[in-house]
Formats: sequence, C-alpha cells, structure tokens
Amino acid sequence: MTYESAPGAGWPPLQPQGGTAPDPRPFPTVYPPPGPDGPGSMLPPPPGEHDPPALPDPPFAGKPDGLPEPPPDFQPTLQWGDPTPAPAPPPRPGPPGPLNKLAVTTIVLGALGALLVTAVAALITGALALVRLRSSNERGKGLAVGGMVLAVAWMTISALVYVNVLSQPPLRDANGKVIHKGNLAVTQLRTGDCLEKWTPTTEVGKVTVVPCTAAHNAEVFHTFDVTGKEFPGDGPIRDESSTQCLDKLKTTIKETDRKSIQVAVFKPIATSWKRGEHAVACVAVQSTGTLTRSIRVP
Repeated sequence: MTYESAPGAGWPPLQPQGGTAPDPRPFPTVYPPPGPDGPGSMLPPPPGEHDPPALPDPPFAGKPDGLPEPPPDFQPTLQWGDPTPAPAPPPRPGPPGPLNKLAVTTIVLGALGALLVTAVAALITGALALVRLRSSNERGKGLAVGGMVLAVAWMTISALVYVNVLSQPPLRDANGKVIHKGNLAVTQLRTGDCLEKWTPTTEVGKVTVVPCTAAHNAEVFHTFDVTGKEFPGDGPIRDESSTQCLDKLKTTIKETDRKSIQVAVFKPIATSWKRGEHAVACVAVQSTGTLTRSIRVP
C-alpha cells in the first residue's frame, strides 16, 4: 500500500491509492500547530493531551504485615562489598640497627685467612653472628657471610698448596743428590743430575730429573756462572760455554761413553739475565737409547 502527499505546507492527510483505508483517527496537518508568529513557531501542547500516564500506587505502604517494630534508635545502614574489615597496614620499618661486632670480626679474620687459625676463627665467629642476627635488629649479615666465604677460599688454597707442594717428598738428600723424580728449573740444576726423556730445544724452563739409577738419556756434567753485570750477548756466552763444556768433557766423562753422546748447553738469555740468572749447565745427551747409570768419572 502506498500513500501520496498533497502539495502544500505541512503534512496533509494521506490518501490511499488502493486497499483498506488508513486509521480514521485524526492527525494534525502540522505539528506543532502554527503559532501566532506563523508556521513553525513552537507552542506547548494542550494540557492533558500529552501528559505521561500516572503510575499505580504501591501494593502497600509502611511496615509489611507480620514484621516486628524496629527499636526507636534503629538507624538503617547500607553496605556494599565484603563486610570483612580491611587488614591493618604493616608497621613501618624502624631505623637500621647497629653493626654486629661478631660480623665485623668475621670479615677481618676472613681477609687474614691465609693463616689456618684465622680461617677457622672466621668460620666460628661467622656462625655465631648469623645466629645472633636472627633475633636482633642488628646489621651485618653480608659481612658475616663474606668473611666465611673468604675463610673457606683461603682454606681451599692452603689445602691445594699442601697437596701439590708441601706434601711432595724432597728431590735431593742432604748431600744434594737427586733421590726422587721431580721437576726443576734449569737454573737449579747441579753437576751429576740426570734428566729423563730430554731433547735439546731452543728455550727450556723446566726439566724432569730422576736418580741416575733410573732410566734417563742426559746428565749434567759441569756448571758455572757467567761473570759481569751487563748481559754480554748470546755470542760471547755461547763461545764461553762451548770452551768450558768441551774442556770439562775430556776430564769428567768416561772415555767409552764420549762416542755416544752429544753436548748441549743450558745458558741464560737476555730476559733471564735481568732476573739474575747467570748459570750455565753442560749436558751430555745420549744419541740413542737410555742409561741407568752415571757416565761421569767418579
């Protein structure tokens, strides 16, 4: 169904173009109706025509039947959320306490823990300090723990030194003769020392010495110190070493063994000379095989 509007101002009645007639209730042609100032001016609607409907009365007013009367001092309250009261805020921390004396003692003893006695004392005072700090407001837990850590570190180092150095049997007897296998710096070699599995190299720091009755392939047959304060140079030291070693070879090595040996020299270099190392060692090295005896002349 369609409707058409007639020309003119406002909204004229709609005329049906077919089908059933529209609702016969009247509609104003203009809303709001034209006022005294012409079409479009706003006027209030007639009284009662557009008032909202009145709400019905509540089913009851006052106190419901069957409920007791509230006391005279009754004051209604409204509450939202959890009725449990909020917990009280934690108390504010007080001022920091003084340093614990045992903790301070522990860090001092731990720093001096190279001595075994002070390391043990640091562990004892540290444990006492930690126990006391649990029930007091004193400070110093970090000092106590740090001192105990230092003490343990010093004790570990001392144990390693003892196992690797102090517990090793002496290499030489009272006469200076090698009686146990061990490592020695070339500057500590003495005449009569026998070397195990040694081959001549350009630079040598340490060698392995053994008793001459054990299998070895080299033996020191002469040592001397280069004189002078200033480093004389590699050439002069080599020349002096060759002269002295070859001269001593003739008198200190058995004639039957001279044919099977080569002569090597441990001599100082410029850097070792600055450290005060001026010793030269002449070494007789077996060309083939090993020996279990000394080749020096008794």
